[in-house]
Order: sequence, then C-alpha cells, then structure tokens
Amino acid sequence: MPPVRPDPSGASREARRIAEMRHGSSGTRLEADREGAGLVTRKLTAPIVPVLLRYSSASKWEDAKTEWRLNHIEWRDTEDAETCECGHHPICELCIVENEVTNTTLTIGNCCINQVSPEFEQLKRIFPAIKQGRINPAVIDYARKRNIINQWETDFLSNVWRKRTYTKNQLAKLDQIKGKIFKSIVSPARRLRT
Repeated sequence: MPPVRPDPSGASREARRIAEMRHGSSGTRLEADREGAGLVTRKLTAPIVPVLLRYSSASKWEDAKTEWRLNHIEWRDTEDAETCECGHHPICELCIVENEVTNTTLTIGNCCINQVSPEFEQLKRIFPAIKQGRINPAVIDYARKRNIINQWETDFLSNVWRKRTYTKNQLAKLDQIKGKIFKSIVSPARRLRT
C-alpha cells in the first residue's frame, strides 16, 4: 500500500468528492444512493414553489408557473419589512405577484422570485438601482410597462440616463420623472425618512 500524502488544500480527496456530490451545479443535487452503488440526481426545489403551487389551479409546477405575473414591486426599510410566503424574514425587496387564473395575490421576496422564473430576472437590476437613486434600462422598462411613465418620458430617460452632465431643464425633468418612479416603488414610510 502506497504511503498517504496529505492534501495541500487541507481537505481529503474523499471529502472533496462528497462535497462535489452534494453540491452539483445549476440547482441540481447529486446524492449517493442507499447502497452506494451510484449517484442519483434530483432537482432542488425553491422553497416558494410549493406555496405558489398551493395557490395555483395547476397541479404541476411547469403549468402553474405560467399562471403567475408580477403585479408590482416595493422597496422598504428593515423596520417596515414583511415576511415572504416561504417564511423568510425580513424581506425589504417585495414582489407582489398575482395568479391570473385564481386571482390570488401574494407578497414574495426578491430572492424567491428570482429562483422561480427567469421572467423576473430584471428585478436583479431594478432594486440595486432604486437603492442608489439611479435610473437604468430595467427601471425604465418596468416603469413603462406599469404605466408609471408615458412614452415621451420613456424616450427622454432612454436618451439621458447615461449622461454625466445635464442642462438645467434636463435635470429638472429627470428629477421629476425619477420622483414619479421612486414614489411608486419606495414605501411611503421610507420616503418620509429620506
């Protein structure tokens, strides 16, 4: 039997193999079966999926997820935070989703909604921009789709959002439109504190 050499990383080869088995890529978990004869692959389920299924008319997730649409989003301070339907608390980045079939409305956290559907991918760009008081294409698109701003305001923001300097009139209009957007997303209690 050859001598055992210590692993330079500090972890044994077996420990690394077990860790790799437990934590596969892209939400898949690899596990050893009961007899240890091979690996079994199973898809991890986001904690919010069973909750959304409970309020859906469909019984399978692939069908049920097409029923859900984003109604609106809100951003709150920790003092005003809510609890996600999955039980996570506090959630400050609220996503209010609506089931088009059952007319159910639920408040879900940003992390849960990102696990559920790629349709909500742009939320990853909206909340950080709002927190920093900035406008970006995701915020503009969200505001336009929710009729928070009109087509002229959409075109104006699309033309000036990257500018570093503004004329006096551009700055006044930009502040006015940003105020409209932030008023619809930022909670009233947070607006009073800022």
